[in-house]
Amino acid sequence: MDNFQTTIFKILGYFPFSMVDNQILFEYSTKCISSPPQLPTHRWKILYSRYFNRLSSTLSIIPTLFYTLVTFLIIVPLITLQRENHTSKSAESVHSIQRYAKTSTFYVTWNFKSAIHLFCASFVKIGMFLNRKCMHGLLTEIQILSKSLRTISGKNYRNSNKFTKELLIQLIIFLGFITCGIFEVGLVTWHQLGITPAKFFARVTPTTIGYLHSVFSLVVLYYLNWYLELLLEIKVLIGLKFGEIVNSMKIDSMTEILTLYARLAEQVHLFNKTFRFWVIIDMIHSLTRIIISAYYIAIMAKNTVYTVSGLCHDGMTVTLYFYLIYAVCKRGLEIEEESAEIVRKLEVILRWMDRTKFSMIANPGKIQVNMGFFDINLRIMTTIVGTVTTYLIVLIQFQGSDRNQSE
Repeated sequence: MDNFQTTIFKILGYFPFSMVDNQILFEYSTKCISSPPQLPTHRWKILYSRYFNRLSSTLSIIPTLFYTLVTFLIIVPLITLQRENHTSKSAESVHSIQRYAKTSTFYVTWNFKSAIHLFCASFVKIGMFLNRKCMHGLLTEIQILSKSLRTISGKNYRNSNKFTKELLIQLIIFLGFITCGIFEVGLVTWHQLGITPAKFFARVTPTTIGYLHSVFSLVVLYYLNWYLELLLEIKVLIGLKFGEIVNSMKIDSMTEILTLYARLAEQVHLFNKTFRFWVIIDMIHSLTRIIISAYYIAIMAKNTVYTVSGLCHDGMTVTLYFYLIYAVCKRGLEIEEESAEIVRKLEVILRWMDRTKFSMIANPGKIQVNMGFFDINLRIMTTIVGTVTTYLIVLIQFQGSDRNQSE
């Protein structure tokens, strides 16, 4: 499924499971496909298949464990570096030589940003490692639902959706921008006076981890793209079967559609349950990056002390993170709207037929991407803009108070 995207996600530690697992695929396939995939019958083929699956599963968790290990290894050097900065008045933080007037507010925001990077990245990756079977099950069920819908519609199965190219472009552009951002941080840090390899590692690694963690939003978008694709397939299927169901009163066709929609709704609910805390933590991380980068831009403009690279870096950060939040919320709203339209069409058909014949699946509900504290849709953008503005004003006020005290 979307091989390039999933490969990048695996390399970055967001898919800690093998994409090819005959055992799980067989278990899920038998639920709705009459001809499950053929498993090997010869002894040597069975042994090879088992060995390959185990090796693939083992290799799949290495990136996740590697990034988590690096996150924990950076904690001690980072604490040591901050103690040196606290005791030495001449110590220079990353980007602070030319870009910022050094105040306690600046040091607090830099330390807080580093801590947020490390906490969010480790929390999400550990959670994915512990729930890798559930994540694999979600992807497998997506594949099975897609096969079922295309079989019923008479279409050939494909392992991509209509949003694959869009996500591919987003991923390539995003990786290009964050590579430039990491390079800029490393270059500025390397040219600081008195920099040592240990200090360079402690200063650059949190930013690198933070940028790489931002790819998690595209992982969420990957799942949402598939759920929207499946909704659109169900919508097309209803259009194809509408006349047949209403005119001939074919209960089997209606039951098939209702069952597929109910299964999709169940999978989105499981996605909400699995990704809930990860998305909340990632949202906190994104808002923190936006607020702090906007604060850096504000104090650069206020003190007329800036570098072009620093201004571009912080401006890029604010733009990219706002776009990631917008893209995910937009897809969530589209899922909500498409499911609402499907429910309206199903209700029209159910009025023509005896609803009691369809048991529990006769009451289809709207599908929402709900994270517990908020729904993923564009309506949350107003709250996000208000939150960013409020905290940005607070940080600027603290910056002004620090400068007045130092003078």
